[in-house]
Amino acid sequence: MEETYSNLLPNYQTKNIIVFNILKEKILSGELKPGEKLIIRDLSSSLAVSETPIREALKTLEAEGLLSLTPHVGFIVTKLKLKELEDILIIRYNLEFLATEIAVDKISNKDIERLVDRIKEMRICIRENDIPNYGRLNREFHQIIYKASNNQSLFKLIIDLWDKSERVRSVFLLEPEIIEQSYNEHIQLIDILKKKDKNLAVTIMKKHKKWAFSALLRYFNNNNSI
Repeated sequence: MEETYSNLLPNYQTKNIIVFNILKEKILSGELKPGEKLIIRDLSSSLAVSETPIREALKTLEAEGLLSLTPHVGFIVTKLKLKELEDILIIRYNLEFLATEIAVDKISNKDIERLVDRIKEMRICIRENDIPNYGRLNREFHQIIYKASNNQSLFKLIIDLWDKSERVRSVFLLEPEIIEQSYNEHIQLIDILKKKDKNLAVTIMKKHKKWAFSALLRYFNNNNSI
């Protein structure tokens, strides 16, 4: 397997990125749980790579706040506290409105087409009760809008904060009954973006995010620190 990895990943930097993305996804999805200790030797074995890219990936995840390094213990998946989650959601709330407001004037027809494509896929997920994929498509939908703001620093801040708050769990897994409402609001948002109505776009986005963030906080409160 190591040899196969070497063939697929011809340079050391690429292997680091692959390992980092795998471990980050495991943390965000909850497969690696808060408080869990990560053992470099075990990760090296399970991912079939040497320990060097594992160490580099763990250091990067520590820098992003997803892991903490405890002396004589090692790397631990960090836990969120209620105050930390509230702070993250407040910042996300405002940054996502700002990105939406800026994007209204800049979003292209190609971006709109991509949003419509995501909506079609979301409809299929609803029909097939595929909640995890609906959550993934929801994130892609919003990222298209935020990226259209053409402000890379703003976009990166939103994505970093989204990653941290999504560890609590996808809102659609917490309250699947709100998927239909979410879907209808996405359709509304596309129509508003086509009309370049900045005020209405922000109004719909505020409504859309308010119940999502409320659901996350309710779940967190009922399950202590995550």
